Amino acid sequence: MRRTLVTILATAATLAIATPASAGTLDVPNACFWSLNSTWQTQNIDLTGTSTPNPLAPGSGLTLTGASAHSRLPDWVGPTGAGAGILKPGPNELPTKVWLALAADNTAQAVQVLVLDTVARTTVTDNGDGTYSATPIDVTLPLPDTSWTAGGVGTVGFRQGGAGTLPPIPAGRGGAMITPKGSVFISVTTSVGVPLQIDCQPGNPSADRYSVVPATAGAFESVPVQSGASAVPAPKPQPAVAVRSTSLKAAGRTVKVALSCTAADCKGAVTLKAGSTSLAAKKTYS
Repeated sequence: MRRTLVTILATAATLAIATPASAGTLDVPNACFWSLNSTWQTQNIDLTGTSTPNPLAPGSGLTLTGASAHSRLPDWVGPTGAGAGILKPGPNELPTKVWLALAADNTAQAVQVLVLDTVARTTVTDNGDGTYSATPIDVTLPLPDTSWTAGGVGTVGFRQGGAGTLPPIPAGRGGAMITPKGSVFISVTTSVGVPLQIDCQPGNPSADRYSVVPATAGAFESVPVQSGASAVPAPKPQPAVAVRSTSLKAAGRTVKVALSCTAADCKGAVTLKAGSTSLAAKKTYS
């Protein structure tokens, strides 16, 4: 079954025609690792946004506004998903969570991780001859405004992050932490409850689709940094703490948890829970 599904997906992906990007966007070719069959598939992700001020002075603050991410899954996904039993005939509403690593060259922040929620939709038709057709799964996600601090004279370039720029995220079974391979991670809850995860990075799949040739995404927005240009106050650093541990193990009455902190000093408290039940008292960290 797995080999047949891999063959179907590889053949369909070869026949798929890429949709041209809209004006003002950058269409980034991605290689995406699909949990459905553990292969890399071709997928494009379009990013757009406007940065102000433009140009700006070294050390100035800047804001990326009006940004969005768009992707249309290959047209074979709906029919193949229906044939595999993870989509049902008729309307399908698919709750989806997306983690996106947004990179900005020549900034103090370098990378900011955005967590987004949406609902993808498709309508599946049973053709009555053992095949299915489906409407496109086409999603545009507005991105929240993000604040950055420019570096020295040069250029600030906004782009999709590269491989490995996402930190561990709670996308595993039961919310367990996992470490993505790429910079865009899509977790879809299908109509029959079978999870579908798509782990993307700029690049292209290898010929056999079991490995990836990574690449650097182009900049969808570039801003010159010049002496004497407009300057606005730099944003106050916002601490970002994440759980680095991808699994937790008890040693007697102790459970060790590794945290990471970026952008500014982090302090707070953590507790261990099973569902809504606390298993330990809160412990502070700094």
